[in-house]
Amino acid sequence: LRPAELASDTAPSLDFMLHAIDTLSDQGEQYDYLLLLEPTSPLTEASDVDAALDQLAANPRAEAIIGVSAMETQHPAFSVLRADTGFISPAQSADFANLPRRQDLAPVFALDGSLYISTIDALRRERGFCHATTLGYVTERHKAFEVDDLVDFICIEAIMNKLPNIRAAQSSDKG
Repeated sequence: LRPAELASDTAPSLDFMLHAIDTLSDQGEQYDYLLLLEPTSPLTEASDVDAALDQLAANPRAEAIIGVSAMETQHPAFSVLRADTGFISPAQSADFANLPRRQDLAPVFALDGSLYISTIDALRRERGFCHATTLGYVTERHKAFEVDDLVDFICIEAIMNKLPNIRAAQSSDKG
C-alpha cells in the first residue's frame, strides 16, 4: 500500500515507517509507539517485546529501546589490523603483550536487530531509533542471530531445532 519510491530495496526504513504512521493518522488512528520487528531476526519472541516495553515504561527519560547482545567472543579489544604484507597488529593496543585479560574488560554490546521500539515523537525528531534517550534491551545470545546469508540461515535453523535444549540449559544456569 505504500508508494513505489518507499517500496524499493534502497528505500530507507524510516521513510516507510513514517508513511505508515501518517496514513494511519489520516484514517483517525493515533499511536504513541512504533515497534519494528525485522524478518531477518526470526528468533525474537513476544516475551522479548513485552520485556522491552516494560523496561522502556520503567524509565521515564527513555524514548526508545533496541535489542543489543553482548560481544562475548569478539570483544573489540581483541581486534587486529592486517597490513598489506599480511602481518597483524592490535587495533586498540600498542602491542600484543599489552592486550587486556578478557575478565578485566567492561562488557561491550552490539546492535543485534532483534527489535526496535520508539515513541512516534522521538522517531520523527531523531529520524531513527538510536539516540541519547535509547535504552538497550539485552537479547539472549541465541536470539541475536540475523539471517543475512545461507550460513546464518543454517545456524538459526539449528538453534530453532534445539530450542528446548537451549532453554533447559539456561534454566539450569539460573537455578
